[in-house]
Amino acid sequence: MTMITFDDGDRRFNLRVAGVAMDGDRVLLQRDPAGDFWFLPGGRCEFGEATTESLEREMMEELGVAARADRLLWVVENFFRFDGYVFHEMGLYWLMRLPEDWLAAHRNGPINGMEGIIPIVFRWFDRREIESIALHPEFLRTALDNLPGATQHVVQRD
Repeated sequence: MTMITFDDGDRRFNLRVAGVAMDGDRVLLQRDPAGDFWFLPGGRCEFGEATTESLEREMMEELGVAARADRLLWVVENFFRFDGYVFHEMGLYWLMRLPEDWLAAHRNGPINGMEGIIPIVFRWFDRREIESIALHPEFLRTALDNLPGATQHVVQRD
């Protein structure tokens, strides 16, 4: 399938879906092992795929877990620079449920995953730890402390 990403010179539009997985006061984040920042698990949507399906597919591909998109928390217009591109990213951030047996087996230590042939690292962070890490997009630093009851629109400019 084709990912929903369009380039115009050094500008890139991206449609991304992300999942907020909570385990008590902890949230699951991911990063590239060589990267210097953390972000919510997820990925790009494919043409013809509902964003809930995209999230569930990404979690199966990257973590081998049958996650379930629960409810839409944020619609995020995210503007940033990365890897030589000026991004205009539309993100749909879903509260995500993970199976209890998977949670029980993966509560401690880093969790290794794969993005195709590229290794990625997942880790649980206590929400109090978030202040001391590089986290993108920045609005998550406070937003993860109090998940909204209704979908919110966020414009993030980094």
